[in-house]
Amino acid sequence: MRLLSLSVLFAATLLVPSRAVSAQAAAPASLRASSVQLASLATMRSEASPVAVEQRQPTALLVVDPYNHGTRKEGMALMLVGAAGIITGLIIDEPAVTILGAGVGGLGLYFHLR
Repeated sequence: MRLLSLSVLFAATLLVPSRAVSAQAAAPASLRASSVQLASLATMRSEASPVAVEQRQPTALLVVDPYNHGTRKEGMALMLVGAAGIITGLIIDEPAVTILGAGVGGLGLYFHLR
């Protein structure tokens, strides 16, 4: 019975192609861009002229961080890691680990309160 179920499973695996197998199928014969793609690219380039891009940029002096570093969530995580480092340093009696944990916790507190 076990041999029959394994052979059916093996046959089904070979006969039914998975998505990974179909994704590795041969690519189209030509990788050149079609005329429709070239026309749409030309339209996009003509709409985004350099003058229009310069006019849309804000003139404020504030610098916006696009990656949003130093959020409250990162601060909380760093405080937890710092507390774990302090406790670990105290348990193993290693001052370097304790000081490093306090530094990481302080950085987390700075990010959290900022």
